[in-house]
Amino acid sequence: MKFSAFSNTLSKSVFALLIVVSNPLKAETETQSLFAWTPVLANAIQTSTISPCLASRNLAIIYTSAFESANARQPRYQSYLSDIPKLEGEIDSSYASLSAIAFAAKTLFPSQRAHFQELQVQQEVTIGAKLVPETRIRSKKFGEEIAKQMISIREDDGSTTPQTYFPKNEIGKWKRTPPNFRPPELSYWSGTRPFVIDSASQFRLPPPPSLDSKEYAKAYNEVKEIGAIDSKTRTADQTEIAKFWSCFSYTSTPAGHWFEIATKVAGKEQLDFLDTTRLLALINLSMADAGIACWDTKYTYESWRPIQAIRLADKDENPETKPDPKWDSLLEAPPHPEYTSGHGAFSGAGGRIMELLFEKESPYPFSTTSSGLPGVVRSFSSFSECTDEICDSRLFGGIHFQYSNLLGRDLGTQIADYVFERTLLPLEDN
Repeated sequence: MKFSAFSNTLSKSVFALLIVVSNPLKAETETQSLFAWTPVLANAIQTSTISPCLASRNLAIIYTSAFESANARQPRYQSYLSDIPKLEGEIDSSYASLSAIAFAAKTLFPSQRAHFQELQVQQEVTIGAKLVPETRIRSKKFGEEIAKQMISIREDDGSTTPQTYFPKNEIGKWKRTPPNFRPPELSYWSGTRPFVIDSASQFRLPPPPSLDSKEYAKAYNEVKEIGAIDSKTRTADQTEIAKFWSCFSYTSTPAGHWFEIATKVAGKEQLDFLDTTRLLALINLSMADAGIACWDTKYTYESWRPIQAIRLADKDENPETKPDPKWDSLLEAPPHPEYTSGHGAFSGAGGRIMELLFEKESPYPFSTTSSGLPGVVRSFSSFSECTDEICDSRLFGGIHFQYSNLLGRDLGTQIADYVFERTLLPLEDN
């Protein structure tokens, strides 16, 4: 997307939001200003074409910074950071939080700095101008200090380790896949320090089904039939599902998609500013750790993708799998091992956080759009129905065996439970 087109779209979006936030109720104005960052950050992820794992890491840093800044003056929840900068006088928590988002975003997405600056300037008019100069300056400085601290503790987290992985030339092991034969993506990501869980291997899955097993043969034949580019059994709706949830690096990614869903629900439920930042921190912390744990499983077992398995099935020693050397999948396989599903893990985590916060009494219906398939809206009766469809989408796209989708979802769900039970908990007096 060209800069001029993006800038024009962004300006229109911000203008529309300014109309909304002109309401004299301060809380509504501030929360709407918080929501204004969602499409800008989603576009930054898409335009930067970063990996889903890096997107989840960046969003976790940004929104944990936002939460800490909003929670500091009158805490309602436990802090993530162990050492919050001392408050040197009165601050406006919301303005501090918005300043933290802006600083962290500009640091983590330097190529998108101009777009972030544009929105920040708009918010200095709508929010900052209502504050006395001393409070505005102090609030901005405090939010930026929080963001600096959050970024600092992640500087040596292993997320920039040089790539050293070389695929094995063995049956059942992942190798570069056609048509583009892209190099392995983030083989080192399991060495990234988690945000909340103890280690990348804490939730490591058991090995996938052996190639000579009936379970493998069943999954093999299922994806071979319904995931083929020219499948005779996949319906038009199933094809739409595969493309809608593609969430590859040139989209907003799984983390960005769930981040957008969470923002929309927060607005519908009229969460206050602090509770919205907590929601966005929890969902992104959970997805970031789900990505780290998932990539640990991926590069522990190095399992091949269906396109490799089907073309080389004559070598898997399973009489129930028949090869097709010309088979191709509907979607291009991502450049990393098949087991377990990254989208399943991210969505298991994201969907579970939403369940824990919004489905305490009954299922929560919602709708969502997709940067991978613009103009299409899909609706769900609950968050679990959505995650079920996401698991199916990877099967329909021909890039995962279904057991990998389901176990990936379970992995993400476990991590979300772990994060929710230990992080940003309500203070006892609340």
